[in-house]
Amino acid sequence: MTSMLRTRPASQRGIATILILLLTGLSLTAAVLGTVYYVRGTQEQGVSAHAMTQAQVKAWTGVEVVKTYLTNLDAAGIKTLAAATTSTPIALTLSGVDGVSAKVVSSDSATNPTRLTVQVTGSTATGTRAASTSTVQVVYAVVPGTTGGPANNPNTVNIKGDTTTGGAISATGSNAIFNVDGNFTSNGSMTGFKVIFATGNLNLNAAGNSAETVSAQGNVNITNSGSYNKVLAMGDIVASGKISVSVLMQSNKSVTISNSSDIQRIDAIGNVTLSSQANVVTVRSQGSVDGRGGNIGDLLAEGGYQGSWSGSATGSVGGTVSNGGNTTLKVTQQAGLKVPVAPLTLDSLQANKVDANELRDSANYIFEPDASNAMTVTVKSVSGITDGKYYLYQGKINNQPFYDWLCTVAQPSKAADCVVKIGRGNSDYNSLVSYNATQKKWTLTTSVSGAALPPGIAWFKGDVSFAGGTYINTMIATGNMSTGGNLFVYGVNAASFSDVCNNGNFPGLKPANFCAAGASKLTSVPLGNIGLLAGSYEAGYSDAAHFSGGTIALGAGNEIHGNIVAGDVLQTSGSTTIYGYVTTAHQSNDASHQNKFSASTTIRLDGLPDSFNPGLTPPGAGGSTGTGGSTSTQARVLWSRYL
Repeated sequence: MTSMLRTRPASQRGIATILILLLTGLSLTAAVLGTVYYVRGTQEQGVSAHAMTQAQVKAWTGVEVVKTYLTNLDAAGIKTLAAATTSTPIALTLSGVDGVSAKVVSSDSATNPTRLTVQVTGSTATGTRAASTSTVQVVYAVVPGTTGGPANNPNTVNIKGDTTTGGAISATGSNAIFNVDGNFTSNGSMTGFKVIFATGNLNLNAAGNSAETVSAQGNVNITNSGSYNKVLAMGDIVASGKISVSVLMQSNKSVTISNSSDIQRIDAIGNVTLSSQANVVTVRSQGSVDGRGGNIGDLLAEGGYQGSWSGSATGSVGGTVSNGGNTTLKVTQQAGLKVPVAPLTLDSLQANKVDANELRDSANYIFEPDASNAMTVTVKSVSGITDGKYYLYQGKINNQPFYDWLCTVAQPSKAADCVVKIGRGNSDYNSLVSYNATQKKWTLTTSVSGAALPPGIAWFKGDVSFAGGTYINTMIATGNMSTGGNLFVYGVNAASFSDVCNNGNFPGLKPANFCAAGASKLTSVPLGNIGLLAGSYEAGYSDAAHFSGGTIALGAGNEIHGNIVAGDVLQTSGSTTIYGYVTTAHQSNDASHQNKFSASTTIRLDGLPDSFNPGLTPPGAGGSTGTGGSTSTQARVLWSRYL
């Protein structure tokens, strides 16, 4: 009998296959989705890590930016930041960097800060799904900068070597600075200067001196009356004259006031000694204070205090108090008292290089002897004269005067041998220029009015001596320069356009580098800022043994419009007015060569023409590079941590 429930295997095989395929497809789908999810999660983790890395990079970049920010602040700026607290932080304005912010949250002192705590945050661009921030807390050690000298260069007077002045020296105009790289003794009055600075000792011996700041790396000695904002010394300060100091007197050693004076504040690492007539509002000393009857409004000293029967003082000292019988003193002892006085630091002056030989090729007129000591003049860039080398003839041709003419031959026999007259002596029959081959010295002699030479840069090989006259020239000599009375020199940039480009004494002769075709305004050339320059090195050398000349000695009644640059020293002996800067380099290193200012010297920085920029000089022309006694704030990272 046939069973009714008998299976049919062939008919079930298709269904099984479908089920197997379905289950396999579901497994593969789950695996793919899992892989996609894993890959996507890994990618997001990478982006997040990348964002965090970028934020950290920006935060650490900000740490360096803040360090630079702090070094650009002065002491007052650092003190302003010291007022910050965690509840009232001070945000810093950081320019030139994106994604970085910083705020000062605390300091170690509100009055004399040496440490600042800053929170620096770096962040990636907002608005992205991977935006991130990173904050670093940094403690900076800071040493506030000083303002004992000029902050900008070049300086009005930059003197290398020991210097003595005997006459009155004054400056007109703003921000005049008098720097001496060496010892400076002023026996005459000094007025009109913002800063008077010496890298050695500074001695002010005349009455009536005034300056915003007088400062020295050595001692400061003031033996007569004067008025100053600040008196600063890395050595001792001794004031025996009656002086007024309206802001600060600070010394890395001791301060002694031995006359009636009015001083706002004294800071000293050493002792302080006052006369019975000295009035000081505030005294801060890490040594002892001898009041001697002086009056001190607010006193803090780590050492003791010695008073006398007169005078007054209020404050605290770490040592013993002796009232000298004066029971009205209000000075108390506070054992272990510490007084913060930051050591004063004053920068050295950098050397200036002066070398006339480096400037030869920039001259319009080059005066030098040939092998037979005949005078020659090489002309360059002068309208009206073909560039080239000429002989400077002094004499007659066919009984006609040809003095100071440029000629194509050394001994011209006819007028056609000569090109143009370039000098004006006392008359047509007197030469302006002469040369002494034995002394290697050029002498320029004239008493006529107006320009004695065609305007332009004039360069001389050897010494140059002026016997009066007016020159619309930048005058350069490889040797020494000396002048007589009634000399007027106008460096080309310091002269007017008409005097340079349309000079009536030399019609048609004009320096093309200063007088552009069709122009109505003088073209300023850096070397044209020089009035007088002297001194040179032998080719290939820059040491004292191979340096020659460099002394500029000015006579009475001189007016120099333009910078004076002496490769060695400057000496004045009469009434001198300088419209421009003064630089001496003392490249001889000879201790017997000293800068000396006698009678009166006036340095004028007012009313200068637009074409004259005394601070701009090319290499070899003694560009001033000194910093003259000011220092920038120093900052360094003590420690840091992530927040």
